[in-house]
Amino acid sequence: MDEITEENTTMPMQDTPTPVPPDIDWLLQDLVSLANRTGMTIGITLHIGGSIISGLLIGGGQYFRQFAETFAAGFPEGDFASGMRSAYERHAKLYEDTDDDSLPSYIHLADARVFEPSGRSIPSESGTLWRGRISSVAGFHIGSLSVTRR
Repeated sequence: MDEITEENTTMPMQDTPTPVPPDIDWLLQDLVSLANRTGMTIGITLHIGGSIISGLLIGGGQYFRQFAETFAAGFPEGDFASGMRSAYERHAKLYEDTDDDSLPSYIHLADARVFEPSGRSIPSESGTLWRGRISSVAGFHIGSLSVTRR
């Protein structure tokens, strides 16, 4: 019988499940892919270029449906507003192919706020939709920051 040693009982660990450029966090890409495919939402805080952005991670399809409604609401109801809504809702279809194995390049947040070092957020009352490049994210943590009232 062979002797059990650490060398023959441990599985080799692979740091990245798929090849990605070293400046892109594969774990964040995986979370975004999951949100895009399943509609999962989760609080997340991103560190980007010295800024802290916090909100609710949403899929790209949900982002574009909400964006279309918000953008079209800025116009008087009618054909033009309806056309604007339809134009942006079309982008949501890009995220409906659940068999697409391509890695996401963008992350989408709802109820997003940018936090200043003082702890104040922009916007201060309610968050907004936010879209950014995953390659710009330096770090992240699960959970969104809350606004403190003084």
